[in-house]
Amino acid sequence: MLSHTCGMGTTPEKSAFAERLRLALGRSTKRISTPGELVVQFNLRYTGKPVSPQAVQKWLAGENRPTQDKIELLAKMLGVSSIWLQFGIEQGPNGTPQRIKDIAVKDATEEELRLIGRYRRLSAYQQELVSGLIEQLALSANTSSEA
Repeated sequence: MLSHTCGMGTTPEKSAFAERLRLALGRSTKRISTPGELVVQFNLRYTGKPVSPQAVQKWLAGENRPTQDKIELLAKMLGVSSIWLQFGIEQGPNGTPQRIKDIAVKDATEEELRLIGRYRRLSAYQQELVSGLIEQLALSANTSSEA
């Protein structure tokens, strides 16, 4: 059975990701009940360097989070939104993750378009950091407005 253990590198974000990953694994039609099974199923589908059992154990323990490409594959494997898996964006009434609606570019202000241009010039790593920050701020704003 997939277990939860706390380690030295655990943060609230990593713990929350681990909880969502375990939840998605439990709900998935793919019966993956051990970290070893997750390693095998993941590596069968992943085109990059295979992940180790230790890496998967750290994901499940909340000690580390996978990179964006791995989160996207995990989400696809488990039938959930990558946005939900990564950030915990709210779920719909039937328990499935809701997708964030994109703002049409025609509605973007000049300042927003300028920021998009700057964002596109960032490295992939920097884009991932900025995207994560924006998602966290949006989550905080949603939580604050609901209270």
